[in-house]
Amino acid sequence: MLQPIKILHVIRPAEGGMKEHLLSLLKGLDKNRFHIHVACPGNSSIETELRKLGIQVHNIPLVGPINPGEDIRSCKAIKNLCQAEGFTIIHCHGSKAGLVGRLAAATAKVPLVILTAHNFVIDDKYSLAKKIVFTKGEQFLGRVTDCVITVSSALRKEYIQKFRVPAEKVVCVYNGIDTESFDLTVDKKKIKTQLGLAPEKPVIGTVARMAPQKGLPFLLEAIAILGETVNAGFLIAGDGPLRPDLERQAEQLGLSGKVCFPGYCQNIKEILQIFDIFVIPSISEGLSITAIEALAAGKPVVASRVGGLPEVVEDGKTGVLVPPGDPATLASAIKNLLDDPALRERMGRAGRRTAKDKFSLENMIRKTEELYISLFKGLQVK
Repeated sequence: MLQPIKILHVIRPAEGGMKEHLLSLLKGLDKNRFHIHVACPGNSSIETELRKLGIQVHNIPLVGPINPGEDIRSCKAIKNLCQAEGFTIIHCHGSKAGLVGRLAAATAKVPLVILTAHNFVIDDKYSLAKKIVFTKGEQFLGRVTDCVITVSSALRKEYIQKFRVPAEKVVCVYNGIDTESFDLTVDKKKIKTQLGLAPEKPVIGTVARMAPQKGLPFLLEAIAILGETVNAGFLIAGDGPLRPDLERQAEQLGLSGKVCFPGYCQNIKEILQIFDIFVIPSISEGLSITAIEALAAGKPVVASRVGGLPEVVEDGKTGVLVPPGDPATLASAIKNLLDDPALRERMGRAGRRTAKDKFSLENMIRKTEELYISLFKGLQVK
């Protein structure tokens, strides 16, 4: 039998989609064909989850924002690890791990270098100088990158255009989930009561990391616009740096007691079942795993027409797409869906089919394995 291909995954401290993507991928990869290690920060939730899976973890001081001292130490640690272990592939997740990991791979002469881009890499909030530096840096790193995986076709197009990366080096592999596990029967009234929601009212809202790109202030504004025109409960589950600001905004908008902020919830599959309308008001999004999960749970989704979201939510069929940052249009879309239970039901059924056909975990794992093997075979030909 051939020796398994040794692969090192590199990731920063991560919550939300990037963390779930990596954990799902590593659970499903064929252990007979791939020998997996992960370099990530210690004392992080992702380290804990990885060790539960029995995956070999190497701690590095990789943090989110640019930190020259820690970044240099991380780069050296990854380089030393690659030289000691003899990895054939280094697979970096996200822009920060992509910066440090690819520099380390180049100096350690790792044969194959892969980057997965999980979101749009240059946000509008960046200064012009930062955008230029980032663009030039990515163009340079592209020379030592054998393949860029994007989680949406929209992100693939952006990478090719902005960084002048040859199209054949950039491939789209959609995020995948275990769709069957979201088809549940739960006691909705009990869950609503536990969350402080009225058990008889329909539920509108979202589950999200409370970060700027998620556009949650616009959802609160939309709820304020709806006012007393709808008889519903509103739920914004999740945690993150913007939570105090969002709770303060809700109070200023007169929504105290009307919007429930339960914080981080582990039982997401059960909580998704209580929604009548799921909302994703993001202003930037690579490909929302939460959107896929909502479809798999049979929920109509109102989402921003941004990034990879139109590849998940089909306007008029599985949900409604609205302009990002437009609370009035968002409120109108929510109201129209709430007033049409039959349409919500049709969209929910169509969404479940879309999730199963287009975003299955099996598809994501199979395509990633095929990519690893294709790159490895190309290496043997050289």
